[in-house]
Amino acid sequence: MTERPKNEKNDSRNLADNLRDGLAVILAIVFIALYAAAFAGKLDPLKDSTMLMRIEPVIFILIGFIFARIPQRNTERALSAEIARQTQRADAAQFAKETAMMEREVIEERLKNVRIALENGESKSTADKSLIRILES
Repeated sequence: MTERPKNEKNDSRNLADNLRDGLAVILAIVFIALYAAAFAGKLDPLKDSTMLMRIEPVIFILIGFIFARIPQRNTERALSAEIARQTQRADAAQFAKETAMMEREVIEERLKNVRIALENGESKSTADKSLIRILES
């Protein structure tokens, strides 16, 4: 029952990421189209090529940033998932360690009780019964 909201959350996150990536690609295409129109002389304000040469590095940086951000986001998501998975593994290992230590303490306590029963000089049959009773508990 708790997995369904997580799936819906992931679906909405994937949809939002897809829309964001699509918008980034459209924005980059618009920048490229404007640059090509300005370079061809179709835009009136930028008929002077010196202004176009000043704007060119900014446009290339923006386009590079837009296209570099998409794989970066995917890498961040993958690394976050890996961190969560490693954290779960560490928690499981810690739980297993604590469980093993508790079982060890219980066995040591039982062994101590058996030694005490044997050292008290009880008869063999009584000691055997005590040993069986202690080990069964």
